Amino acid sequence: MQTLIRYAIRGRFVLSVLGIVLLAVAYPASTRLQTDQSVQSLFGKDDPTLRQYQALKTWFGNDEILVLMYRDEALPSDSGMRRSEQLTRQLKSLDGVTAVLSPWVLNGAAEGMGAVALPFGIGETDENPLPRLMRPDDPVGSGLNEIFSGYTHSVDFSHAAVVAMIDQLDLPKRLTRSARLLSSGKANRASPMSR
Repeated sequence: MQTLIRYAIRGRFVLSVLGIVLLAVAYPASTRLQTDQSVQSLFGKDDPTLRQYQALKTWFGNDEILVLMYRDEALPSDSGMRRSEQLTRQLKSLDGVTAVLSPWVLNGAAEGMGAVALPFGIGETDENPLPRLMRPDDPVGSGLNEIFSGYTHSVDFSHAAVVAMIDQLDLPKRLTRSARLLSSGKANRASPMSR
């Protein structure tokens, strides 16, 4: 090892010139290199995460997808649904967002499909405080929960996500403007992520 170090010190000028020549030869080739920055390039072809992402793209089309996740231990309650609604409405109002999916949206769908309104208040009254999406005995809610668990909320309802579909036209400009709005003080006060 000592001998190698001695030769490197003695030949430092030759090694420096050799390094500069290699740099000059490699630089033109390096300017032609291209990288794939797509989500698909980050995972192997058989990776389950990539398959889930591709299923998400199938569900939501070719628009770009922005997933805004947050922790909410009280998601299966009225206050959790109100936070989901507030964040959903905030994100939907941003420029370039074409559609939004969240636990609040799914719960509204479950309530709309599962409710039967009878005249004069006849019928069952719903006294269960749990949102319909999270009720194991509700066929519509449990079906939506099974389909979207892992996309809009965690299996244990401790995390939620608002999935926003973003129009691809002027995408960088719109995302920058939208990110600024979300990170402003006004948006953070209302957002459950600011805890």
